[in-house]
Amino acid sequence: MTDDKNELIVTCYVNDDGKATLKCPNCNMRKEIDATKHVFSRKPFKSICKCGTRFSGKFEFRTHFRKQVRLSGHYIHKITKSKKNILVKNLSLKGVGFTCLGRPDLKVGDNLDITFWLDNRKSSKIQLWVEVKSVSGQYIGTQRRDTQLAQPDLGFYLQG
Repeated sequence: MTDDKNELIVTCYVNDDGKATLKCPNCNMRKEIDATKHVFSRKPFKSICKCGTRFSGKFEFRTHFRKQVRLSGHYIHKITKSKKNILVKNLSLKGVGFTCLGRPDLKVGDNLDITFWLDNRKSSKIQLWVEVKSVSGQYIGTQRRDTQLAQPDLGFYLQG
């Protein structure tokens, strides 16, 4: 991935021990680093690989892997009952990131019922109750509120 200045940007996923593996986007050289001192910083870091490649990076402290997807669906706002079509962009056991097809009428804290279909053999229908955690243009980041409900198709899908 690159930013507006064509600088390479990498994401380092942090494990439970606070360690992250930094991988050069050019030569794939890997280095394990301690990310615990960066836990409160959301600023990108800069690095130079032994091969000479300069790049920026950011730490991802999520506890659940987010799978990148392109899945059709819709949401229904729990209070206003407005319904909008969405494209699910990323998915984990604890959250969903999506873009609205059309201008979103959402704010942080809104609760939604979202429905989308997996691209597995069964085209499994997934229905979740989520809370909006971030709004950035048409992109909406949410966190699941129905985590006690079993979603076996979703769990199997995320493992594959």
